[in-house]
Amino acid sequence: MKKVLKLAAGLVILSVLVALSGPGRVLEGMKKVGPGAFSLAALLYLSGQTVCSYRWMVTSRALGVERPFAVHVVLYLSGMFLNLFLPTAVGGDLGRAYLLAGRERWQMGFASVVGERYAGFVVLSFILSACSLFNGDFLPDGVRLFFLSAFPLSLAIPVIYTRLGMPLKRRFLGEKLEVFDAVGRLFTRGDVAGKALGSSLVFYLLYIALHYVVILRVWGDMDISSLAVVVTATSLVSMIPVSPGGLGVREGGYAFFLSLLGIPTPVGVAFGISVLAVNLFLSLVGGLLLFLLRSTQKI
Repeated sequence: MKKVLKLAAGLVILSVLVALSGPGRVLEGMKKVGPGAFSLAALLYLSGQTVCSYRWMVTSRALGVERPFAVHVVLYLSGMFLNLFLPTAVGGDLGRAYLLAGRERWQMGFASVVGERYAGFVVLSFILSACSLFNGDFLPDGVRLFFLSAFPLSLAIPVIYTRLGMPLKRRFLGEKLEVFDAVGRLFTRGDVAGKALGSSLVFYLLYIALHYVVILRVWGDMDISSLAVVVTATSLVSMIPVSPGGLGVREGGYAFFLSLLGIPTPVGVAFGISVLAVNLFLSLVGGLLLFLLRSTQKI
């Protein structure tokens, strides 16, 4: 029920955005993308998700979960599907962790997901802070200051976790829930961190390129560092657990931050929905692959 309510909330937010912007103007902007740009954006996103799958394989193998790279790719894509489409309390991350590691080792699987997600968050925060510093004049002062603090705050997480969180865990839970200890071990692995952070950087470069392809068609050329602020800031905002996959929140974030650059709100909404369409397309592909492989018992 909670998942259904969140999905409804996301759809309501998205509907309000379209209604206030004018459905005709939003549709006109979306039509400008065209099949060629959409295909290129989808290819960039698929490439990015493949890189993320490698990042996940690095963290999972560091915890002793040995599965082929192809399995990581399919499960990563299926995680997008689970997050967006299934009305279940089991999120996509927990679902793919269970499918990767099985019932007996699901905690190692989930710890590997936490590790690879954290690496992505660090790089997201770095890009957001750096681009806000050098080209964030269009942001309100308070927002810019918050974005500048994102990267140092992200680096503080392992310190707080290992020096405060782990002692508290051992005191109150003892050896229960080994997932906490597994995450702690990942935080101390420099070799794992290097590969995970490097692949995260590649992913975000591809992810920003995807958005650049779409904005070129919907609006026109724009400064790439300004677009990087918009993309990473919106990714950060969409982590607010209001709707599945940030539905509605993400599109509103795009529209808001683009409006600070003088881009009309209908264009921003059209841009956001076009990016959403790419996401939905690959999520459906992930769901189909998961269904086919589960039906043949290959996963």
